[in-house]
Amino acid sequence: MFTNIKKILVLFVFFGIAFTAGCQSTKPTWYSKPQADTNEYIYAVAQARTLSHAKKIAVNNINEKLWTQVESSFYMRETARDTNGTGFSNSLVDNKVNTKTESLTLNGIEYVQMEENALGAFVEVKIKKNLVTQQLIREIQDINRKAQREIAALKHQDKLLWWLDNRNAHQTQQDASVRIAMLSPLKPTYQADISSIEQLVVTHQKVSSEINIRLSSDRESSKAVQLLGNQLSVFNIATSTSTSKKKNQTHILKVDSERRRNKVGDAFISTLVSNIKVVNMNSKTVSRSEIISTGNSVTNYTYADEGAARHFDEQVKEKGIWAALGLIK
Repeated sequence: MFTNIKKILVLFVFFGIAFTAGCQSTKPTWYSKPQADTNEYIYAVAQARTLSHAKKIAVNNINEKLWTQVESSFYMRETARDTNGTGFSNSLVDNKVNTKTESLTLNGIEYVQMEENALGAFVEVKIKKNLVTQQLIREIQDINRKAQREIAALKHQDKLLWWLDNRNAHQTQQDASVRIAMLSPLKPTYQADISSIEQLVVTHQKVSSEINIRLSSDRESSKAVQLLGNQLSVFNIATSTSTSKKKNQTHILKVDSERRRNKVGDAFISTLVSNIKVVNMNSKTVSRSEIISTGNSVTNYTYADEGAARHFDEQVKEKGIWAALGLIK
């Protein structure tokens, strides 16, 4: 009996030590009572299962602190500027930017403290406010300079290709808007020059209205070119089927197809090999592509041809009209 009591006492001691050891795994004091931001630094802490994950969360928390320093949404006001005597107005009132959906890759993050225990990994980070300010200003300037280069490139680039290259003009504007919003509480007196960004958006809209594509096809391609025209209309690109050249035409979309018909057993099979070419008004080929579509029917070739046309349309929708035309990859 004495031996059994001894064993029980040993177990009690063992579990007591284990419980005490477990209790020693607590959250660090610096995590439980995080450092408040100062005039010089922004601080953030994070906890995660791994150290690498905790680091990422801590950096994201720095971003979140920048977001909370501005209103939940930021509006760029209507702007009206005069460039080289040519006035243009850009209404940006409806361009609502929710900064909480944006994240910046911040440079200069310092890892102040890191600790791992049974509860997980804990990290404290900080970043100098003046580094964030410098980065935001630099990125706004870089975005504006890039917009300026894109505007200058229009003089010697095909309009359609330029329009496609700059189809993210509104996103460029939003990128600048987010940085201006985050910068405003850090440096309220800073006046960002975004004139080229504004002009890029206006120019992109203007070029869009100037693009006019004439649709041309052989007999076998009439349905295919019609389907392509429908896809272009989604982007508000003007098209026409006139056989004669018009003054406002900028490009010709040519589709030449070879139809192959075969019968395998009871199935009528129609295959359409469509060669697509976009040519500008200087007779320069802008892009080439090929789409092979098939259809089958147990009734006749007419239904098989319709199936091939549907397959053509499906491929264009899947790839996207611009990739299907060979204009983008």
